Amino acid sequence: MKNLTLFSLAFGAICSLSAGTFNVYTGPHFNYANVDLDSGSNFDGYAGGLTAGVGYNCPHFFTDVSFEGTWNASAMVDSISRRLGFSEYFVEWKVGPTFTAYGERLILAPYTGFGWDQFNNTRDPNGASTCFEYNKLFIPVGFYATWIFNVQSSLSLQFEWRPDVYSDLDVASIDLDNSSENAFRVQLPYEYTFSSCSGTTLSIVPFFDWSEYGKSRQTNAAGAVIVIPSLTRWYLGLRLILGYAF
Repeated sequence: MKNLTLFSLAFGAICSLSAGTFNVYTGPHFNYANVDLDSGSNFDGYAGGLTAGVGYNCPHFFTDVSFEGTWNASAMVDSISRRLGFSEYFVEWKVGPTFTAYGERLILAPYTGFGWDQFNNTRDPNGASTCFEYNKLFIPVGFYATWIFNVQSSLSLQFEWRPDVYSDLDVASIDLDNSSENAFRVQLPYEYTFSSCSGTTLSIVPFFDWSEYGKSRQTNAAGAVIVIPSLTRWYLGLRLILGYAF
C-alpha cells in the first residue's frame, strides 16, 4: 500500500508539471463470436455491445478506465443444433509511461493495470437451461505503438496479454474454483480528429480478442467428482468510438 501511494504521488507530481488532457469516449462494437467447449461443442454467431471509458494523458504518462459490454445478437448454435446464449462484462484500468521518437510522430506506451471480466453463458437457453458464470481478475500487460500522420489522423497497434490472478465459476448458485488461464487481444485503432479546436475524434478499431476460462474439478459431499471442461471464446470485430478531449 505504501509503494502504491508513493507511485500515485509521483504520477500526480509528474503530470502536474504540464497541462494534461482528459478524454471521454463511447461507441458500439460489432463482432463475430466463437465459443469452444473443451467437451467438443463449438458455437458461433454474431454479437454486439458498447465500449465506454475515460482517460487522462500528460506528456510522460497516461491512465485509462474502460468498460465493455457484449451480448450475442444472433442464435449461437453448434453442429447438432444445440443453442448457447452469452453476455460478457469487462472493466479495465491501465496506466503507463509514454515515449516519443521521430520528432514526436511515433509514440510508444507500455502499460499494466488491473481488470475484471465476467463471462456468462446459458446452454440450451430455449430448453432446460443452465447458466455458467465465469469471473476473472487479471493484470493486463501490453503496449500501444502510435504513428501520427498529421494533426488530424493517427494509426495505432495495441497488443495486450491478460494473465489471470484469480478465477471462479458459478453454476446454478454453486461457487466452484477453476484453473487460472490467459487471454490476449490485438487492436488497430485509426483515429481522426475533426478539428484541433473542437477536440472531437472518431476512431475505427478492428480487433481480435481471445480468452480461455479454466477447467473446474470438484468433489461434492457424496464423494462424486464434478468436472466442468474449460471454455475458450474469441471475437473478431470492429469498434466505432466517438471521443471528446478537453
